[in-house]
Amino acid sequence: MQGNPRIYYLQGMVKYSMPKFAGGGKDVALPFLSKADSLFTKENELDISKPYRGKTKIAFCLAECKKG
Repeated sequence: MQGNPRIYYLQGMVKYSMPKFAGGGKDVALPFLSKADSLFTKENELDISKPYRGKTKIAFCLAECKKG
């Protein structure tokens, strides 16, 4: 499971959407989204058994997290 980017993507998106007072926010989501991004780049896109949704959303959210 540690090599599956979808787990980190989902955790990151939950934290990204959650308000800071509830334990979320961009700074909390950044490690999860970074991990998902790095694992997505290691996957072979020719394998049709793995969905690739989330790649563009991760790029957008990572840019937003890094902006501050």
